[in-house]
Amino acid sequence: MSKIDIVETTKTPRILGDSEKGTLSISGKSLPENARLFYEPLMEWFEDLKKVQPEEIKVDLDIEYYNTSTSSIIFKMLDMLKKLSSKSKMVISWRFEEDDLEMEEVGQDFQKVLGDIFILSPKKSINDSRN
Repeated sequence: MSKIDIVETTKTPRILGDSEKGTLSISGKSLPENARLFYEPLMEWFEDLKKVQPEEIKVDLDIEYYNTSTSSIIFKMLDMLKKLSSKSKMVISWRFEEDDLEMEEVGQDFQKVLGDIFILSPKKSINDSRN
């Protein structure tokens, strides 16, 4: 399984990854009733990523909102990435609406744990009319 492509729904995020290229993107809301079951294919994909061990890994996390059960999956995923960062150049971008203080604080907490591989990337709110 070198690629993963899970379509976004109103309760689950879009997940797009390619272990050969070392890319992963997760975007949208994460409110699955059973987060462990929903994210199982992603955890399997991480096993493939460990085997491939690309020179560079780029992760883009643009999660608008997530529930409690998803938070444990995010922690597990970030822990796996941190372990991989000892063998691959790693950049993890945490995208959040610039006026979403809660998601910014979550990102800051992750950044404290992961260090300089974790980049906070504010984006303009879609409701922002100052284009």
